[in-house]
Amino acid sequence: MGRKEAGFLSIPMTPKDSNSDNPTSTGPVAGPERPKSVLSSRLWGIAYPLHLVALGLTVAVLQLSFREVYFADVGAYGLLGGLNVNEAIKGIQVAAKFHEIFMVASLAAIVSHLTRSCLLGKRGVPLGLVSAPFKVGSADYIFSREFFGSITRPYGLFSLGILLTTIVMLALGPASAMALVPSIGWWEVLNPYSGLDRPIWIGAHPEDLWPQSITPEPGETCTVESIVASCPAAGFRDLQSWASSNVKTGRPANITLMEPMSGTRRRLQSQFEDPSDETLLSYFPRTPDLNNVSTSERRGYEIYLNSAGITTLTTTASHWVTLLLGGFWTYANTMNLGLINRSARPKFKIDNAPIYEPLVSVRCAAYDYRSSRESQGYLTAPYVRNAFGATGLTDYNNIGWAVPQTAWNFSRPLNSLNFTWINVQALGVNASIGGLFSIPYPNVLSNGTALQESVLLPCTVEARWIASELVYDPMSSDILSDNVTDPINFAHGHHAEYDVLDNAARFGASPIINITDDWANQLNIPVRSHSIVPGDNTSIAGLAEMYLARTFRNQSLYTFVTTPDAQYQVNSSVFTRDLTQMIGTVLGLAVTDGLSRLRYGTRELNVIYHRNSTTTSSSSLISQAGPQGRVYNDTHASNLSSSLAASGSFYNLDVQRWGYGYGLETKASRFSVSILMLYGCIVLCYITWFNIQSYARPRSDWSLITNKWSTISEMLALAINSPPSTKLDGTCAGIEAKQSWKQIIRIREVEDKHLALVVGEGRNGHPRVQRNVQYGALPSVPVRPIPREAEQDER
Repeated sequence: MGRKEAGFLSIPMTPKDSNSDNPTSTGPVAGPERPKSVLSSRLWGIAYPLHLVALGLTVAVLQLSFREVYFADVGAYGLLGGLNVNEAIKGIQVAAKFHEIFMVASLAAIVSHLTRSCLLGKRGVPLGLVSAPFKVGSADYIFSREFFGSITRPYGLFSLGILLTTIVMLALGPASAMALVPSIGWWEVLNPYSGLDRPIWIGAHPEDLWPQSITPEPGETCTVESIVASCPAAGFRDLQSWASSNVKTGRPANITLMEPMSGTRRRLQSQFEDPSDETLLSYFPRTPDLNNVSTSERRGYEIYLNSAGITTLTTTASHWVTLLLGGFWTYANTMNLGLINRSARPKFKIDNAPIYEPLVSVRCAAYDYRSSRESQGYLTAPYVRNAFGATGLTDYNNIGWAVPQTAWNFSRPLNSLNFTWINVQALGVNASIGGLFSIPYPNVLSNGTALQESVLLPCTVEARWIASELVYDPMSSDILSDNVTDPINFAHGHHAEYDVLDNAARFGASPIINITDDWANQLNIPVRSHSIVPGDNTSIAGLAEMYLARTFRNQSLYTFVTTPDAQYQVNSSVFTRDLTQMIGTVLGLAVTDGLSRLRYGTRELNVIYHRNSTTTSSSSLISQAGPQGRVYNDTHASNLSSSLAASGSFYNLDVQRWGYGYGLETKASRFSVSILMLYGCIVLCYITWFNIQSYARPRSDWSLITNKWSTISEMLALAINSPPSTKLDGTCAGIEAKQSWKQIIRIREVEDKHLALVVGEGRNGHPRVQRNVQYGALPSVPVRPIPREAEQDER
């Protein structure tokens, strides 16, 4: 049975006198609250101060990331009043929490204003959304029956706004922490030289530093007795040490070489195609139709497939670039240039011009010398195929180029090891150069007969210049490179989604380099043989000699052996692949290291410490990196700026340091900035919309602002002072019916100057709240004071 929608349940009543049956008050009756206006000023009604404070803090936090502010080096002290960096970061985490509190309160104030505007306006609010100002931001609210039960078509946009606001409020905490707490990493130093410009000038143009045709330096002669760092074969001893280590430990082809004057190191690294992934192997560009070729061509093709190995790729930084970076660090330390010296761990790189380094692809095939001579056949050297295409080959369906018989078809000792260059460009092959190894090996036939054999390995060498981004970390003296760290990334098949022209443009690859015989001969200088094959040999053959000892399990390559374990067959695919891979690695390492030494120490390398429109003052980095590295008085020079620009190239260094800072480099930082900007947009749009609405439609529902009922207690007091409603019968023990949450709630004047919550009425059921009206006056019932005698009796 329904209840009457009668008057208030909580109208203050006067106390009964002492003769009444009801108990009297135990003390004096407090006076009633004064009447008050409901609609308030714009300043407090939409919480302007709160929004402005939260927005100001957010703008300050965002500026840290947008301006890429650097906080401190790792291990720094004296921050924020003497704290170390770790303690300071903990304090910043507390500040991030306060920032989150202000932003969450700001969004809650927006929801509170909109909800109360609806309660005071024509629309009203569904019962389940009345608590939105107090529960928005809580994940359990948006998943509750209270929220979902209140969603109706007229209030769908309002419900969606509460949902999105809750999601944003939940994300504001981690977003503020990620944006305000500095991240550890490499950060750019915007003014590393105390406001000065310190470019580096080298007396050569890019086409001279990385030429397309490789020739020796004028007057340069390389011998093992008088070898200099600029000689192509200068790295022979380091490569020999690595080869010896590889024999004993299986050390991978990742060699660290030191530049002698600055102490800077670079990596010489070689990798090869994965033999298990046949889809990536560069055996042939296409499978020819063997039925349409002659018998001799088919036989040549079959021999080729049984003999060809896989491709090895090798790369390293240019040696003169290591001198440039290391010499500049010596100069910076001596001159104390500024932030670059005060950084605990700086690093720098050339950033205004491309830097290149060699990428060498080598592929070899293996043929039995005795059977090749007996058959009077031909040797087919395999083409090189990588991400930039294939060498231009013509014979036998583009499977390789025919090795001239003058290079191999002659009598020789079967126990000799040698290496010979082949000028492939004279043969019309689009490659850098070719080479032919002759390697002895022992063989035991099935009948037990021991034979001394020799295997021929013709190789194709393709060299290109590849753009690289070299980074120098002086604390570890390493050269790091980003896009050529793993040379196997340039193998055939690794970038199948791009064509060869796209790959060349993406990686800054030059056309194939022409290596002349004169330069190649300086790379392959005579050396004394060691331990395996008797007699003297050349440097490349000596590397192969040292390296191949592991292949043959340290057995002598020229001594007849009779144990079955020493059986090696050239027609064995495993033997062929291992042998060609090792030889290709040796040849690739030697050629790559030789190309990296081009122009090393033969060009002027100066740091510019003063420059104007006409005159440039410089100091030699080569002198500073050498034994007299800390004596500068004799290395200064002054030149016309125009003459330096005409005769060389300028390079600028980008300096970074390791520590804590702010930026947008990571996904986490971009996420945090996006959330904070979304919050700022919400608040700015809300304030803009409200002011436009207030001036354009000053009597609209959305212009109704109040700071009343901003707490659950105030809303509860209003509900207690409201008349009962039959619309909510049966809800005193909890709400089960979904329809109850959809009941529209409004704040209306139900009696003279009394406000209450009304349920389920139409828009004009009761008068709406008026501006400049005092609400909350008591009914005109006289209030009698308690007699003194009654008061004494109570005591």
